[in-house]
Amino acid sequence: MNEDLLKWAKRGDKKSFKVAYDALNKGSKSNDWEIAYSAYSSSLKSGGGSTSFSGGGGGSISVGDAASKGEGGLLEKTLDILGDGAKSILGVANSAVKIAGIATSQILESQMGKSEDSELLEIARAIGEKGLKAGAEIPEALMKATLSQLKDESVLLSEVNTKTGISGQLSIGLRDSMIAASVEAKRYGFSLSDIGDFYIDLTQQSGKFALINKTTIVEASKTAAALGMSLTEMSGAISDYEKVGIGAKETTKAIGDAAVRSISLGLNARKISDGMKESIGKLNEFGFKNGVAGLERMVQKSVEFKVSMENVATIAEKVLNPEGAIDLAANLQVLGGAIGDFGDPIKMMYDATNNVEGLQNSLIGAAKGLASYNQQQGKFEITGINLRRAREMAGALGISMGDLTKTAIAAQERMAASTALMSTGLQMKDKDKEFLTNLSRMQDGEMKIVVPESLQDQLGKQSEITLSKLTKDQRDVLLANKKAFEEMNPEKMAQAQLTEAQKMSRDISVMAAWAKVQAASFVRGAGKAAVGKEVQELKDTLAKTAGDMKVDRKAAETAGANVVGAFKNLKWSDLQSYKDTGASIKSNLGMAFNPGQSTTATQQQQPQEIKQTVHFTSDVPAGYLSELAKKDAAFGFEFKNTKGYDVLSIANKKGK
Repeated sequence: MNEDLLKWAKRGDKKSFKVAYDALNKGSKSNDWEIAYSAYSSSLKSGGGSTSFSGGGGGSISVGDAASKGEGGLLEKTLDILGDGAKSILGVANSAVKIAGIATSQILESQMGKSEDSELLEIARAIGEKGLKAGAEIPEALMKATLSQLKDESVLLSEVNTKTGISGQLSIGLRDSMIAASVEAKRYGFSLSDIGDFYIDLTQQSGKFALINKTTIVEASKTAAALGMSLTEMSGAISDYEKVGIGAKETTKAIGDAAVRSISLGLNARKISDGMKESIGKLNEFGFKNGVAGLERMVQKSVEFKVSMENVATIAEKVLNPEGAIDLAANLQVLGGAIGDFGDPIKMMYDATNNVEGLQNSLIGAAKGLASYNQQQGKFEITGINLRRAREMAGALGISMGDLTKTAIAAQERMAASTALMSTGLQMKDKDKEFLTNLSRMQDGEMKIVVPESLQDQLGKQSEITLSKLTKDQRDVLLANKKAFEEMNPEKMAQAQLTEAQKMSRDISVMAAWAKVQAASFVRGAGKAAVGKEVQELKDTLAKTAGDMKVDRKAAETAGANVVGAFKNLKWSDLQSYKDTGASIKSNLGMAFNPGQSTTATQQQQPQEIKQTVHFTSDVPAGYLSELAKKDAAFGFEFKNTKGYDVLSIANKKGK
């Protein structure tokens, strides 16, 4: 409760109460003060104790009690704000705005840590503390955000130019694509700087300019976020795929599609993606029946059956020629056992040349008969004569004994799962069986699926399901999750990894990024329109005498003075569109300006000194322009050169 208003309410002085109320709530409706006066009077009559509110269910919440119990965070602040604001209609509206501001700031801080959108955080905090009266602080925060954006954009251009060698219209067009993509990339946790690193790394690895557009950057951001990758890791994958003739767009799609297909099989999408990246070069070494899709399937099986891709490549290398294929087949036939296609040298040669996936299947088939389940020890193992056979087989294939035994045990375990599913009599597609098998583990001599708590109600209150006892209803519930995975895409995968609060925070960041980009674009355009002609005149003057390394000081000084004059005449009123940008952000966050605040009042509340930073290319010598600046000390600005671009810092006095 406001002490001044309380004082006049106690005295019953309505006239003084109205004057004080109007001063505190400029722009309020004519009868708002009367509503507030009645609320204050009613509170005094009831004793003026702690404020409480009745909920829809008849219960009540006491602000005083909540505070005394030490409840912290958003709940306590919300209750306190409601207590202060419930005395008038305008007060309630102001309370809602404050709560929105507090909630927004807490979401940004708790879910995103140190947010890059620090200016947005300042706005949210100001609104949480001051409610409707925070409107005057928003244009200033937006100005800071805009200048920060301009700096980031200039740094980006400089970094890209210096680290890749690209320049001119190509670099400007590339920068614009990056800036445009940075808005949507915020939704996936990536900044403009991350995008710059992505491009630089891509160019350095490929050794040539990679002309990518907004769509490529956004799609790469979605896929990287879905797989928990950084954008530089994504650029590494794109570079590796490029070595086999696959472009950036196709690579991003291939990795994203493989991720979706992998999770629909119950496999770790990131592990499959990393495996494909490591083995992509093998597309140039051996024949794959289905190209990248064939490689993807091989990597999935390598995870399921613990088959090293390098081991398959070693075997393929052995059987590429007739001598090697015949020798391997003869050695394995001597060992006996079920060696399958490894007994056919012609088939092995064909697979190495046209269908290396077939060699992987042959290895799995030859290994699976080596292991058996030990009931007493509760595990799969290789014993007796099979142990000697495994050692001889590993030597003939050119792989380690340890790798072969891992494959043998994994294959036997999966065969046990397949047998258990067949015993149920339930009809299923091979991919459905594979999904259920990948969910299961050997436990107490049987293949079982451990059920998460979120699914236990749907699966008969069971914490685990034995595959051999799987019912039709249980099968349908589990396969419904597989279907949901199949309908996903990288964007949905990335979003599914976030909490609701994190999604909200990302949405806020996207809105902030959009506002900053738009405002920066406005300032850049306004600056170009205001001084573009003068800057070009100065550059032309310097260029004319660059041939003999002499500078026409007089002509250059005249041109430089024109640049100074153009900046000197810029006024805050030229940048009033910031106010509209601020209103847009607040509207999206459920906030509002003070209804009674006029444009004139807003302008009067601006700081008397406005800091501006303007970036130029290094065509304009910073030292020379600084000398010109000294001749107009009252204006107060300086030029600095940082990382290849010049910075003009202006302290523009209001009214200049």
